[in-house]
Amino acid sequence: ICAEGDLWREHRKFVLGFMRDHGMRTTATRDIMEPKIHAVADLLTQELGESGGSPVDISSRLLHHVGNTMNHLIFGVTYQENDPKWRWLRHLLEEGTKMVGVAGPLNFLPWLRFLPKYRRVISFITENQSKTHQEYQD
Repeated sequence: ICAEGDLWREHRKFVLGFMRDHGMRTTATRDIMEPKIHAVADLLTQELGESGGSPVDISSRLLHHVGNTMNHLIFGVTYQENDPKWRWLRHLLEEGTKMVGVAGPLNFLPWLRFLPKYRRVISFITENQSKTHQEYQD
């Protein structure tokens, strides 16, 4: 999806450089990560197969499995889908994404931070950033 153009090449270069700098240059690391990713893909396929052909909200399934895989690979933590901490983290992801979009003009018009709407956005982002960092440090 959207695998073309200068922006895609720039992102690809960044991701490959990041992965190389953080240990992905060895086949041993790849041999550890690939089975975990394949296991999650198999689990997702199995869950979709169990739906019996009825409609499934694939976005929530993908968000859970991809997010859990990333958490496991980066932090060594996984969550059950109904875990309150996991639901809180997903809520922060959804709301934080919306808030960051709203906060965009602050980069160009810093005086907006004095308006109540933007003050709430900044407060939400900074408070929850601290809480998220604390969650993963524990």
